Amino acid sequence: VFNPIPDPAGTNWQTNLKNQPDSSDKIQALINQYGIAELPSGIFYINKPLLLKNGQGIIGAGDGKTAIVAKIPTINIIEGATHLNERVQMVTSFVLADLTLQGGLNGINHNAAGSGVGSDYNLVTLSHVTFRNMANAGILIDNIYAWDNNFIDHTNFYRCKTGIKQIPNPAYIGGDRVGMTNKKKNVFY
Repeated sequence: VFNPIPDPAGTNWQTNLKNQPDSSDKIQALINQYGIAELPSGIFYINKPLLLKNGQGIIGAGDGKTAIVAKIPTINIIEGATHLNERVQMVTSFVLADLTLQGGLNGINHNAAGSGVGSDYNLVTLSHVTFRNMANAGILIDNIYAWDNNFIDHTNFYRCKTGIKQIPNPAYIGGDRVGMTNKKKNVFY
């Protein structure tokens, strides 16, 4: 018997999204100041992506208690921001734990424009995270180096078009190079 999928924002989560207070700058300021933003129980509405650099993250009070909800369905909730213009392999790790991400285009978007084609997301921890109602994907990995050696436990993908979507550079011809969007040695528990 499985526990119910956490739903802290409830069934009417889309009601009056534009009238909800925006917490984007508040959460980003916590991330920038402390590295790891600790959010209490509650629903936090955002109108722009939260940017996570190497060593940063967000921890809630539980995936059934803390939710970050996109006010605009076309924004990503989390984006990478460490190596914007790097063309060489650069390792980035981050943590997301005990929260629900809901209602955006992608829950996590790691693409060449934000992360850089050389970004290697390594030693990432996703623990007790629920991705709900993403228009495209819970996690989008697009034209970067890799998602490699990460630990993903107790993670739900609920009513997302795709759970994890991987898009390599269309010009990729093989071999170990930036932009190949390699995904390997990820542990799902």
